[in-house]
Amino acid sequence: MNDYFYFGGLLIGFIWTFKTLQSTEIEKIFKKGHVWQIRSAYTLLALLGGHVFGSVFERIYLLILRAFEL
Repeated sequence: MNDYFYFGGLLIGFIWTFKTLQSTEIEKIFKKGHVWQIRSAYTLLALLGGHVFGSVFERIYLLILRAFEL
């Protein structure tokens, strides 16, 4: 069951981080015409953000689960 919460958090975190990165205009750091590198950076940073969000989401679920155990 923990895996479902992690995966759900990963998806939500990936989308949230990706949309946030698009609004930051990080393309200005890269040279013009390097579209592949820009897309790779977006994807890797969004996966990292999604992983962190998913891990936090899973740990909150586990804390709540353990809090209500008798």
